[in-house]
Amino acid sequence: MNLVFGGGHHDRVVDCVEDRLIRYRKEVGLDYLDYQPVTPLDRLYPEDLAVTILISSRVGPAAFKSVQLNGATLRLSDLPVVSLEASNEAERGIAADFIARMTSWPGFGASVATKVLHKKRPGSYRSWITRRSAS
Repeated sequence: MNLVFGGGHHDRVVDCVEDRLIRYRKEVGLDYLDYQPVTPLDRLYPEDLAVTILISSRVGPAAFKSVQLNGATLRLSDLPVVSLEASNEAERGIAADFIARMTSWPGFGASVATKVLHKKRPGSYRSWITRRSAS
């Protein structure tokens, strides 16, 4: 199966997506999914950036410094603990606000912010993976 994305403007075709997904899950994907943070779940620490490296995050010194300066300003206990598909509009708004705040920090884009926040909400994504694997 091929995956085509680009919205009909500058389409890119990725071939053999099934094989790529299987290879990814065996090589690094499950390492990221299985990793449980060792830092407290209620606060963001520079160490929380490390796990994102497993899935090709390009974190650098600016992101580290941003977390040092701003990590304590996020009340992670306010993040919804449900999976995205089980969340309501208000919960998605809360998550979006967190992402927007983090992407205003030097060294952060949406990709890094969502990867870091995802690992600080261990129950939400894990329940989604468990349900997907069972079906």
